[in-house]
Amino acid sequence: AAFGFMLLVLSSVIVWGMLWLTGRTLKETMG
Repeated sequence: AAFGFMLLVLSSVIVWGMLWLTGRTLKETMG
């Protein structure tokens, strides 16, 4: 159970990080 929870947290963190990076890149591209 603990392993599954860690995996869930890790995947959500990765998704949020990718979303943040995409937003920052879009902001820089739009100027």
